[in-house]
Amino acid sequence: MKNYIRIIVFCSPLLSSAGSIAQFTNKGAQITIKSGAILYSKQGFQNSVGGIVTNNGSIVSDSFITNNTGCTFAGNGIYKLQGNWKNSGTYTAGKSRLIFFGKGNSDITSGGASVYDLELSKNSNGILNMLDALKLLDTIQFSSSKNWVQLNKTTLTLDSNCKITGYDETKYFITNDSGFLKKINVGNKRFTFPVGFNKSTYNPLSITESGSADNYSVRCLQHALLNGGTGNAITHGGIDVSWLVKEGVAGGMNAILEAQWYPANGDQLTGFDSSKCMVVRYTGTAWDYNAATAGLASGTTVRTRKRTGVTAVGYFTVLSTANPTLQEIVNAVNSENISAVNISDARISVYPTIVKNSINVSVIQTHHDIETMNMTLADASGKTVLQKQKMSFQSQQLWLPNLTPGIYFILIEYGPNTYKQKIIVSE
Repeated sequence: MKNYIRIIVFCSPLLSSAGSIAQFTNKGAQITIKSGAILYSKQGFQNSVGGIVTNNGSIVSDSFITNNTGCTFAGNGIYKLQGNWKNSGTYTAGKSRLIFFGKGNSDITSGGASVYDLELSKNSNGILNMLDALKLLDTIQFSSSKNWVQLNKTTLTLDSNCKITGYDETKYFITNDSGFLKKINVGNKRFTFPVGFNKSTYNPLSITESGSADNYSVRCLQHALLNGGTGNAITHGGIDVSWLVKEGVAGGMNAILEAQWYPANGDQLTGFDSSKCMVVRYTGTAWDYNAATAGLASGTTVRTRKRTGVTAVGYFTVLSTANPTLQEIVNAVNSENISAVNISDARISVYPTIVKNSINVSVIQTHHDIETMNMTLADASGKTVLQKQKMSFQSQQLWLPNLTPGIYFILIEYGPNTYKQKIIVSE
């Protein structure tokens, strides 16, 4: 039979908008929680003033758990919380387990300490925000759907034997900023980096290293850019995602990269041909598409494409052409008839056509199968001056940047349809 200790101690009152609340605070004592015992604190657990907590049972908090500077957490127990984990003291992970559960989002601050096991079991749409770099030693488990670990500007490092379990298209790592998912010692066993740019774009990348095992870091980007990491987003002939891959030790790379994307999520751009595509790398001057080695992507609902013999890291995407330009805009500029195409099925109108600082996009007829649209605004030379990706498929007003008066062209893509419109920006 487990020993269950429910502790409600009004020893360190905190003021909030709701009035006075309480938390459990250890002020310098040595606390040992034996195996099978549970220490429960509803409003938070704080270890302070040099306190030492040896946890071989469970600490459960409906709020936060904090280990302050000069304090120690040790043992092989469970830390289970709904709120934020913050460590600025000594945290000896042992074989302990850190579990985030319940409603709302949570933050994790490691303070430079490693975590042995991490489990994300939040309610639907729960995000665990990383606020500093973190290393995981054994396992990270996604236990609930619509749960994400958001890396922000930090790197999450998975140790050599660390496993990721339970991930899928509703549970993965969000690389929304400059952060990376890093795996130590990737070798000849395929390792999948389950990443996406946000909560609605899941685009994992798998790496198998046939040469010297190395530490690989992967970030998923929102778009594929014309110049790898710079320039306008590609809108024709590729997929609307790219990856930045880094290695720990330069040289000796001989990898297989496998990219994954979802056509139903709008990942495939206009002009993309899945029968002659390939994983491409930006060489510093161009994407290295080679028609002779291009071929058919695997799958339908989920599509994948492999590339073997990769010997250099950098920016990667999937293309079906050597010239992934803003082709539709170029065609619009060169066309004598700048108007809506597929007009009988047109569900979009743009007005006014003579504008100063804003335009209106009106959805004439909504369809449940179309959720988003992409909009590109180009000047008379075809240069993109404004781009909006995956906008909500509904009527809205768009504010324009400070544009030089003249002729501009709007391209709106929604489902299989394309709408083109010429506008004049007046003085």
